[in-house]
Amino acid sequence: MRRGRRTKLTGWIFAFGLLANVCVYAGDNPLKIAGFASAGMITGDLDADLLMGSDIVSKSSRFGTDNTLGIHITAEMNEYVSFTGQLLAKGLIEAYSLEAHWAFIDFHPRHNLSIRGGRLVLPVQMGSEYVDVAYAYPWVRPPIEIYSGIPFTSYSGVDLLYTVKIGDSRLILQPFAGSVPPTESVGLSVDVESGFGVNASLQFEYGMVKVNVAQIENVIISSENIAAGIDLNLIAFGADLEMGKFVFITEYMKKAFDLSGLITYSDVNGDAWFLTLGYRMGNILPHITYSSAGSDVTQIILLGVQFPTAPLVYKQHSITLGVRYDILPRTALKIEFQQIHPQDESWGLFRQEPKEKVKLLSLVIDVTF
Repeated sequence: MRRGRRTKLTGWIFAFGLLANVCVYAGDNPLKIAGFASAGMITGDLDADLLMGSDIVSKSSRFGTDNTLGIHITAEMNEYVSFTGQLLAKGLIEAYSLEAHWAFIDFHPRHNLSIRGGRLVLPVQMGSEYVDVAYAYPWVRPPIEIYSGIPFTSYSGVDLLYTVKIGDSRLILQPFAGSVPPTESVGLSVDVESGFGVNASLQFEYGMVKVNVAQIENVIISSENIAAGIDLNLIAFGADLEMGKFVFITEYMKKAFDLSGLITYSDVNGDAWFLTLGYRMGNILPHITYSSAGSDVTQIILLGVQFPTAPLVYKQHSITLGVRYDILPRTALKIEFQQIHPQDESWGLFRQEPKEKVKLLSLVIDVTF
């Protein structure tokens, strides 16, 4: 990959540990420590709470929406075994309480094979492993139509990374399996009995393409008075490319799930996609993104109340205009204007009924260290 071509969009490189880091020695075992942080604000039509990833944005979070601090730690036990942990603090629901986003042991008997076990990131989206590292991508935050459709981001289990070199390219195969212990996410209680899937990504001179297939069984989502069990099947694929000065990023996800106990809505299907186009002008990257999501039902009503699993069955589209400016090494300033349009009778990704068109302005600064 040519030098300077992908200063920021190679989040997948970041996710595999190619960060600037410092080494601290504890006995004979070096610790590699790196980090990332974001600080920002959002303003606009925030009369209704909005789901963004695993967070909820409301009027009270105008200056906390994108505030993030992460510490990434790797310790080499010996030639074949290492430990990786990532501590993550975010500025919304958990009010900066620290959680272990990653915490796994990596056994790598060969240079092209790793077996990892512990707390891992659920890799169902193209940018799952670096979604909290905002410096790794051009937007203020990834397109919510794709990245807000799954109410949990980590799981306890095992995966395998097997790399095959094909000329100057690399094919990475990643089967995974595990479960999600009871946890709180976007105001819901989530418990996953089991899940498994496989990723395949091809990395080459101009970027990467990725395909994911997963099945997640017996997902129990509940609120104060209502609970539902969900079996989820999904397939996703995406591409992150840069050719010359042109940036092209796209992703598509199709979901099919069964809501057990809700006869009227026993089978629900939905999909989501986005397309980002950008043009690099030195340290400045203007870009535009169109994103859309839909399902074959618009809302789930029980006892006259919209059921809180609605993030799984929403219809909306959005247009985002943004500029990223790499003002200093490892420091990026971003500004975005976004218009979100819920469709039909859906509230989209809003927790209450929003306006017909919601307009938001976001400003953020991202750093790595």
